[in-house]
Amino acid sequence: MKILLLGEFSALNQNLKEGLLKLGHDVVLLADGDGWKQINESAQPLYQGSGDYKKIIDYLSNFKNFDVVQCVGPVLFKRTFNNQILKRVQQNNRILVLNAAGDNSIVYNAYLHHKYRYFVYDNDDKWERLYGKKYVKGFMRSFLERQIFLRADGIIPTAYEYAEAFRLFPNCRRSILLPISCDKVKYKDNIILNNKILFFHGINRPLSKGSNYIITAMKKLKEKYPNDVDIIINDRMPLSEYLKVMSKVNVVLDQCKVYSRGMNALYAMAEGKIVMGGNEPEDAKEFKIEPSPIINIIPDENQIYNEMIKILENKQYISEWGYKSRVFVEEHHDSSLIASQYVNEWRNIQNGN
Repeated sequence: MKILLLGEFSALNQNLKEGLLKLGHDVVLLADGDGWKQINESAQPLYQGSGDYKKIIDYLSNFKNFDVVQCVGPVLFKRTFNNQILKRVQQNNRILVLNAAGDNSIVYNAYLHHKYRYFVYDNDDKWERLYGKKYVKGFMRSFLERQIFLRADGIIPTAYEYAEAFRLFPNCRRSILLPISCDKVKYKDNIILNNKILFFHGINRPLSKGSNYIITAMKKLKEKYPNDVDIIINDRMPLSEYLKVMSKVNVVLDQCKVYSRGMNALYAMAEGKIVMGGNEPEDAKEFKIEPSPIINIIPDENQIYNEMIKILENKQYISEWGYKSRVFVEEHHDSSLIASQYVNEWRNIQNGN
């Protein structure tokens, strides 16, 4: 198949592209690096020039007649002309598919209707300004996003939260897990150095990730057990730097306001780290697999602290737990496996199934 991937979300498309290439498909990735994360390893620019509508159209006119165009989320360009551009892209290619990933008005609406016990929007009123119906811009933003989702030939959720929000859409397809190129992530035995367990949290969208709960728990642990643990707390690093820091630690605290695992968690698991993050039973049920080895944490500093204490009290199992992390991603998230699931779903969409 000839496939065009548009946009980036924490290296989702980079890993998906690698899996598709292994299967022998012709793949082009156009992306902007996902902002400050600087994920540009295998991508061409999403567009060239100043962001002018005509320049973008002229640039994208070079990418036609693809069997599949898949976008990460509904908004890749300026909202004033985003829908017109994606409509043109859809006309120039066979099918247009959207990943349900990242923040959008559909997920926010599900949150407002209490679909989740807790979620990334808790205690963050900026989402009301972005998507709230009482704000003109929020209303228009929600309307435009919904139009794109409805126009797409298919929507593929990447986690339980997205499936729960989108399953009422007539074009919502089966959920497919996030991909990780396991052969590009070196596994190593999770060994405690200097008799101290090293915990790590990378701050990235702190309100969404629940960093306040995580950091409070980490500092409390360090204060109580200064001779047994060390902590690393870093802020907004490019992916390459994040991975360098992560390679040195034993435990990665990812986020505490989600039900499922994101790309950072997958990178950590593939390397053999213990991950503390989202691992609610709803996510395992959505994908019909066993729960992951991730230690589930919620937005409660005491719960997070207690889970870290359990690791400290059972540190003789850290290496074994890290190995289980690696095995899990190899069995369920490897990029070739995930790419084959996408190809099957795209073919079903093309055939009207």
